[in-house]
Amino acid sequence: MDTIEINTGKKIFIRNAGKDEYWLQDLIYANPSILGLGELIPVSKEKKQSSGGRLDILLKNPEDNSMYEIEVMLGETDPSHIIRTIEYWDLEKRRYPQRQHYPV
Repeated sequence: MDTIEINTGKKIFIRNAGKDEYWLQDLIYANPSILGLGELIPVSKEKKQSSGGRLDILLKNPEDNSMYEIEVMLGETDPSHIIRTIEYWDLEKRRYPQRQHYPV
C-alpha cells in the first residue's frame, strides 16, 4: 500500500505575517482569479477618482466587459470602507454606463 503524505494548512493573519494591504493589492492585481470571480483581467491599480480618493483595483471580465471595483482592507470592514467602495463603484458606473459594474 502506498503512503500518502497529507499537509494541513495553518491559519495566519496577513498582517501577522509581516504583509500589508499593498502586498495583498499587488497579489490580487497579479492574480485576479484568487478572488473566485472568474477569469478577470487587471485594468488599473490605485486609480484616481474625481472625489479625490483612489480605487484600489479595477478589473474587467473580457467575456462581457463588466467591471469590478475592488477595495482592499485588512481586518474587519468598517462602515466608512463600505461607503467608499460604493462611492467608487458609482463613479465608475457613471464613467462607463454601458457596462455592468460590481463593487467588491
